[in-house]
Amino acid sequence: MRTRQVDINYKDLTIDRQEIYRAMGYGDETPEPEILDMLDEVLSQAQRVCKPCFLYRICNGQVMTPLHIEIGGVNFRPGKIITDSLAGAELFCLFVATAGREFEEFRHTYKESGDCVREFIADSVGSVLAEACVAKLEQQLDCDLEIPHTLPYSPGYCGWRVTEQHLLFGMLPDRPCGIELTESSLMYPIKSVSGIIGIGSRVERKPYGCAICRNTACYKRRIS
Repeated sequence: MRTRQVDINYKDLTIDRQEIYRAMGYGDETPEPEILDMLDEVLSQAQRVCKPCFLYRICNGQVMTPLHIEIGGVNFRPGKIITDSLAGAELFCLFVATAGREFEEFRHTYKESGDCVREFIADSVGSVLAEACVAKLEQQLDCDLEIPHTLPYSPGYCGWRVTEQHLLFGMLPDRPCGIELTESSLMYPIKSVSGIIGIGSRVERKPYGCAICRNTACYKRRIS
């Protein structure tokens, strides 16, 4: 198994403002000028404090059944949607990525001060920051492996039970990137992402299946 941790320079992250608008509930619309001003303020503060990071481990594995994959001797049941998308994988990347504890502490200052609007904006920014860290991880995989890989898939989505987060963390170093996992399978810092990526010469990089996914609460959803 190969393990690598990378500390990311905030300026190297690609932050899509439209994704922040979507996370805030604006869809493809642009927020009001006063909200944009507050967003600029939050982003400026985030750049000062944020210490993003990702860690990944490459393991051997294979898809065993339409509902079941085996990675490094551990059995995962991510469900049919994800398993189908991992077909042909010979290696798997287990990963975590996070906006970091410093960002979490910064976000919490708005809650303590009762500034619920900026707290909400910071919450949306944090979600997009964490996803931007995953995108950076994918770029690193492209450089390190030069083998095709799938999109990332995370516990809690597309029918994959979030409780399997414990199996995933059990295969990573203790507190990877400073992330702790609670008994209820939630991560702290909150603005963190974990998951798997399939790797292999025969894998297909299939788009996310929003049309067949039942998670209507996902902010990345592109259908009504």
